[in-house]
Amino acid sequence: MRITLQLVFLAALCLLAVSGISLGQSNPDKIRVILDTDANNELDDQHAIAYLLFNGDVFDVEAITVNRTQGGGGVDQHLAEAQRVVRLCALDSKIPVLRGADKSFEEIKGQLNRPDFDGAEAVNFIIERAKAADARRLVLLPVGKLTNIALALAKEPSIIPKVRVVWLGSNYPDPGEYNQVNDEPSLNYILDTGVDFEIAIVRYGKPSGTDAVRATLPEIRRIMPGKGPKIDPPVTGRHGGAFTNFGDYAINLFGNIQLYGDPPSRALFDMAAVAIVKNPAWARAVEMPAPILKDGRWVDRPDNPRNIILWEDFDRDAIMADFYDRMTNYQLAQPGRAAQWEPVELMFIADRDYANPYTDVDLHVEFRGPDNSVVRRPAFWDGGRTWRVRFAAPEPGTWTWRSAASNREDAGLHAQSGRLHVTAYSGDNQLLRHGLLCMSPGRRNVVHADGTPLLVVADTPWGLPFRGTVESVTAYAQNRQARGFNAALLMSVQPDRRAEGPRDRNAVGGFGIGFHDLSEGRLNKPNVEYFQHLDTLISILIDHGIVPVYNPVFQGFGWKGLGTIGRTAEPKEYARYTRYLIARYGACPAMWLLSADGTGKEPVTEPAGLEVQAWDAYGQPTGIHYSPFCDRKPDWTDDPQFGFHQNRSYHDAEWLDFQWCQTGHGGEHLPYKVRRMHDYEPTKAVANGEPTYERIGRQDRAVGWWQGHEAWLNLTAGGTMGVVYGAGGLWNWKVAPDEPGWPNWANTQASWADAIEFEGSRYVGYVGRALAGYNIADMTVLPDVSPQAVGKPGELYIVYLPEGGSVTLAGLKGDLPCRWFNPRRGQFAGKGRVNPRSPSLTAPSEDSWVLLAGRQR
Repeated sequence: MRITLQLVFLAALCLLAVSGISLGQSNPDKIRVILDTDANNELDDQHAIAYLLFNGDVFDVEAITVNRTQGGGGVDQHLAEAQRVVRLCALDSKIPVLRGADKSFEEIKGQLNRPDFDGAEAVNFIIERAKAADARRLVLLPVGKLTNIALALAKEPSIIPKVRVVWLGSNYPDPGEYNQVNDEPSLNYILDTGVDFEIAIVRYGKPSGTDAVRATLPEIRRIMPGKGPKIDPPVTGRHGGAFTNFGDYAINLFGNIQLYGDPPSRALFDMAAVAIVKNPAWARAVEMPAPILKDGRWVDRPDNPRNIILWEDFDRDAIMADFYDRMTNYQLAQPGRAAQWEPVELMFIADRDYANPYTDVDLHVEFRGPDNSVVRRPAFWDGGRTWRVRFAAPEPGTWTWRSAASNREDAGLHAQSGRLHVTAYSGDNQLLRHGLLCMSPGRRNVVHADGTPLLVVADTPWGLPFRGTVESVTAYAQNRQARGFNAALLMSVQPDRRAEGPRDRNAVGGFGIGFHDLSEGRLNKPNVEYFQHLDTLISILIDHGIVPVYNPVFQGFGWKGLGTIGRTAEPKEYARYTRYLIARYGACPAMWLLSADGTGKEPVTEPAGLEVQAWDAYGQPTGIHYSPFCDRKPDWTDDPQFGFHQNRSYHDAEWLDFQWCQTGHGGEHLPYKVRRMHDYEPTKAVANGEPTYERIGRQDRAVGWWQGHEAWLNLTAGGTMGVVYGAGGLWNWKVAPDEPGWPNWANTQASWADAIEFEGSRYVGYVGRALAGYNIADMTVLPDVSPQAVGKPGELYIVYLPEGGSVTLAGLKGDLPCRWFNPRRGQFAGKGRVNPRSPSLTAPSEDSWVLLAGRQR
């Protein structure tokens, strides 16, 4: 599954309407609708789609389904045009657009028992949504031929009382009409069912039909430029050209089609059908016995007890006025469905401008679940008047929500409400399958929401967010996933105040800017385009099973050592930015690294921690990563507060979940650091968050197996949260081996692409593979077994023997399966059992070995 942070990371995007409905209730006034369209036929379908999607306060748009009629090519061309319009409405991948029938009702109806019948995707979806547990009937709004609708009713007649069909078609009582002649048998089938059926009459050339609802080219050119939300990248139109909003595309459509009448104009038939579902007062309803078509001509059946409704005499001026109004004052359709743990995105448009939207407005949404539990999610400003909220539902069922803004007079932001139907997760993403992250009951390990443990196997591509491209991060993620990594430590923005260079990420010295005022030491002017690009990079990592570990602004050396502001930022600004990260990325798997490469005592740390505690409703792991100066003060600073931090700042804080030490980059193995941290109380998860990077400063430093040995030493000394790897050239995301800008001690003659191939990362990746399937949650040191042993007495033993030898397992309560793992080769060798009567085991050779004794899940 591809998670995108446009986000379906299923992403669903919506703008909600103002309503008086309190949270915990659905909005009974919203109309559930599926629009069924032959979108590529002419131009009225496109305007109907946009009008529907811009009426999010009126409609719950379940999906758009397509079919093929004689004009506009094959069904895939109709699908492509519908997708194009949905993208132009800023709802791509958020409102489903589904492929329907290519052929006719008579050609398909005999194949409905086959799983792959023509139109199955759309037809099955219609049936599924009609059966949904919802007091509101589903409106099926076909504006092309009726094939998909008739097939759904034929396949599952039980949905007939659950739907209302409003069709744009027919010249009744006259013969002909495009939608009708494209599949007359489907119309006759529906006329002889009991489904509630209404026809928005076409009547070419007559004032009583939708043909009277017309727009002229000068009118479109005057009113429509720039209308609708702005999107990026642009969409290529059906007739060529690049478009960033629907209004400009509408002008292009009108300029590439024949106009009729005096003045020359084009009827917006399909849009008028949407309009009278929104407001029935804009047409006149006539109830009559259902007629039938015979040889293409209408035959009345006055004695037919089944009645249908004809809509005629459309109020052209009212409909067109509302259409143009919604092109400006649009309220985007909301999604009605999501899957558990998949992030859903809500979009809000403010009704006014703000001097600095990032600092001047606070917005959040409360989601209430089927068990009445509440998840509160903050919103983030995304440029212009746009705010977004991202949410992942912890449980299936119906969730309702309501927004609250600091400016209660802003009707575009405040008191919006809606609901979301959530199904159980059925995707294949290994992270989402088990839910977001939290801490184990004993606080020593990360687990998923369902209790599945996650041994962190992390990499340190710190510079990826501000240097990575889609292509480079994809290559990186593929490599790291293949090598067994599941986390990546990230500087969320380039932190150096005095850093200079081009904005081209592929250029030597190039980087993206996260805050326009960071060079001034401030964090008040976010670069929205930077974070929109970062959204894509983050989605790539998550798609490859890699959890981002976010540091807001680095506290230590930084990128080039040019005055990182992480230690000097205004605490309130740092805290606000932390909330921004939680809002933007906290509905996906994440960990929060609030202080990195410092003392943890920086003035920004505690405010950021309290912000996480207040706003991360999922409780994802939060911690501190320290400089190596836990026991001394470095000689290059006079700051007495810089050293002697003992890797335990804010250790008693409720918001703190983990502590990560650092050994520095001198090539030393210092497992005593993690052992000391392991013994601190209260218990926090610990790891060595920064061992010596491979080849940093020298080509022979910490190379190859050194990294594997370091990882196993740290893990079995008490670093039970996991293991971390780093490489010179990778941490700073160098684009070329000889790229300048770093002192010798921090540099390597390697690019990021070279560094991901360094041998040492393979050995670190083996750690996670060796322990896969074991219940590692809350394992602890086992000093009675070995100085290099962790596990759970009687249940699980992980013992590292760097030079082979023997080990006796203390605390055995019964038989346990056991096996040996060669950490140099990444291979298992031999299986057996161990029990209290025979608790001693000897490694297969004098090579390095890991003993694993315990049952796998």
